[in-house]
Amino acid sequence: MDQELSTIVTWILLLSNALVLGQEFTPRSYCTPEDSCWPTTDDFDELQSLNPSMEVITRGDGGWAEASNLVLNRRISETPGAVVYVRNSSHVQAVVKFSQDYNLNLKIISSGHEFIGRNIAPGCLLLSVAYMDEISTDLSCPEHSSGCMTVEPGVWWLQAYKAADKVNRIVMGGAEPSVSVTGWMLGGGHSPVSPKLGLGVDQVLMLQMVLADLSLVTLTKDGTYKQHINGTITTSDDTDLFWAARGGGGGTFGVVTLIKYKLHLPPSKHTLYICSFSTVTQPGKSLKEIRNGMNSVMQDLPEEFGGYLLTGTTCYTTFPSCKMAAYALYVFHHWGAVEENQRWFDKLEAESDKLSEYLLSGPCSLTEYSTFYEYVKTLPNITYQEVDMDGTFLTSSEYNEDFIKKESNLNAASFRAQSPMSATYIRLGGQTRNTSSGATAVNPLFRNAMWTIAYGGNARQVKRYGAIIKSTVAAKGQYFSECDDTLDPGEWQEEFWGQSNYDRLLDIKRKYDPDNDFTCKQCVGSNATRYKISLYLLLLIFLLY
Repeated sequence: MDQELSTIVTWILLLSNALVLGQEFTPRSYCTPEDSCWPTTDDFDELQSLNPSMEVITRGDGGWAEASNLVLNRRISETPGAVVYVRNSSHVQAVVKFSQDYNLNLKIISSGHEFIGRNIAPGCLLLSVAYMDEISTDLSCPEHSSGCMTVEPGVWWLQAYKAADKVNRIVMGGAEPSVSVTGWMLGGGHSPVSPKLGLGVDQVLMLQMVLADLSLVTLTKDGTYKQHINGTITTSDDTDLFWAARGGGGGTFGVVTLIKYKLHLPPSKHTLYICSFSTVTQPGKSLKEIRNGMNSVMQDLPEEFGGYLLTGTTCYTTFPSCKMAAYALYVFHHWGAVEENQRWFDKLEAESDKLSEYLLSGPCSLTEYSTFYEYVKTLPNITYQEVDMDGTFLTSSEYNEDFIKKESNLNAASFRAQSPMSATYIRLGGQTRNTSSGATAVNPLFRNAMWTIAYGGNARQVKRYGAIIKSTVAAKGQYFSECDDTLDPGEWQEEFWGQSNYDRLLDIKRKYDPDNDFTCKQCVGSNATRYKISLYLLLLIFLLY
């Protein structure tokens, strides 16, 4: 029996060791405002007095209502315990140390657009980089022939586009003007000009970041320059963190304080071509005809064409009750003037003419803007509804008749049920494929897909829509920043990054943040349950034996 017991113990130790090597992080219990360990008013006052231009707001302070409501998605109801607005890297280091000293749950927020609430948690210490909004441009920087733009993390894309426009350049960023330049890139970053210029992560030349050890690191393709908190400098050719930060998600490896982006020579014009179709009459049949017709041209469009397909159902009036409209909207962004790709515009026009019975408000519209900035500044800031979300990647071969049929049936069902539902298709391809899948941390499916799709509605609709749509694709995956936050542990890692990328990201996380000071929902290292359950199972096996 002693020999049997010894054997069992040996196996338990071996299995436990294997689990330790593959585990995430042990769950932490943080101090909250309801606990006696929460910092006192004097503690917060001292933090601010040592950093005079920093702004610290706690519950009961003037400005608390606004400061505690920075997350734009109304579905997210959590409120922080305190908010700190920082203005420089030294402030960030002070806040990180403060959170460590008092065992606070530190979250990082920029513009507040993060959809599933990764930038908030009940009773957290919320670090806002919104006041870090400096921009500089350098047309003779050695890293890129067309120039560089250096931005702090609180900059909005509208501000970045304006600064690039002033020096006759374009910087590749998001379509929503009030999204920040940081969170957008950390998740991957798609754009209406992605087919021409690639993904957001492909634009990054340098990053600066405050790490958990309070050092300030400068990351490039050539290595890591590290300024320790005591002032000493170390350098290495380690590029792991530079790789991880480009697509590995925000708020999990450190606090980004500076990004250097590529600038590009602008096109002669930025052309917007919009076709708006109504699918109210026989929603399933009409959408199928529209999709098949436009698809005959879309699949072969050159990389100068980016943009979006939007489809769904919505209430066009809500009083005294919802009157449902079903729609299909095609928004093409063209890099250049119409005459530079006239034959493709002619093909689009010819196909839309065949579908004229479904056009919502007359012929498709064509507008030329002198610059991309001139277009973007006409856009309103996005407003968020309380919706659930899911998504998937779709290759050109998967966007076929079977897919279109299933999508059409789903929209028809949504229309009949008088239940709003929407799906946005973002065009990829082109230059997004010209960077190898291992060069950055984004899901490799990003490099092979023609579309990334985000769909939203109520939870039941989203689950049904997702199950049917995903049954048509060969590989599961979705964009980190437009995702399903109900995925189970073990699912979201694979879907956001692919398992190989995630395993590498987790190793880098352990290396640079061993105590898991930077954590967020469905972020690298945030799944801390499987290890505990596995040990409990081992113990149960031992006792039953």
